[in-house]
Amino acid sequence: MKRETLHEVLPLVNGPFCIRFMVTLTCNFRCYYCDYQNREFKTEVMNFEDFKKCIDHLEGIEKLKVFNFTGGGEPLTHKDIARMVEYVKKKDLSKTIEITTNGSLLTHQMSDALLAAGVDRIKVSLQGCSSQAYLETCNVAIDYDKLKEQLCYFRDAKGPNVVLFVKIIDQMLPTPEARQNFIDEYRDIADEYEIDCLFPTPSAKDAVSAAYDSTLYGQKMVPYSICPQPFYSATIYPNGYAYPCCPLPNPAPLCNMKTERLIDCWHGPQHKAFLCQHLRGERGQIPVCSDCTLFQYISAPNDNLDPYASELLKKYENL
Repeated sequence: MKRETLHEVLPLVNGPFCIRFMVTLTCNFRCYYCDYQNREFKTEVMNFEDFKKCIDHLEGIEKLKVFNFTGGGEPLTHKDIARMVEYVKKKDLSKTIEITTNGSLLTHQMSDALLAAGVDRIKVSLQGCSSQAYLETCNVAIDYDKLKEQLCYFRDAKGPNVVLFVKIIDQMLPTPEARQNFIDEYRDIADEYEIDCLFPTPSAKDAVSAAYDSTLYGQKMVPYSICPQPFYSATIYPNGYAYPCCPLPNPAPLCNMKTERLIDCWHGPQHKAFLCQHLRGERGQIPVCSDCTLFQYISAPNDNLDPYASELLKKYENL
């Protein structure tokens, strides 16, 4: 999917490009580098009726590029995940419905249910290339060969328009030989595969001695000032609140989607003021945002808004 040059398409007056939906904060892994393992609400789960209310309150936005079931928990632990995919598909809200998962619960039955529901893309985050590596990374005993067999089943069961994407972080592949072995192992299993660079969540910084000089995408990290995430995306938590970004803790929410439409708040006074603060170079005056550097590691080069701040500020002030 072609990624837009962000400053050329802003402001997005009809809603975000992307929604990240966290239907659960429960995870069956405890990865040493993941900051969500330390969150306060580890078992928060959205029920299906509240999920439908939130989806219904997406009425009025332009069709999304991506609706991603993702976040602080493992989406496949939710008993209604296939029903949720089906509901989003029926509403025709997004060009792509994807799930980011660790893959451990992608059984044959789960694969069949998700494919029948209409999932377009499965993004599997591997935590190693052996059972021992999983034990060291996640503190969980995983049969690695069974995990690979489940991925092969999904590959064989899906249609040509459904994408299986497999990724792993560079810390799991410490040598050039290990990286090549990963590529050789997955080139015939996945439609797409990727080796990401570990970025500095608080947990990662505590657990790993690493010089964080690369972005998630492997490019040299060049500091910039404006966080692009709130300009094109929103993240919905199990309690129904929509936030302008995904790291924890978050800035003030945009709205509660169980009771409010996202489009009514997308460029409402609160969100507009928040975006204009970023464009004026006042991110340091915003609680939470002032200490956050994650966006510099997880944003694509096309997302850099710094050189265009003045012209964008005029556009947003005139909305």
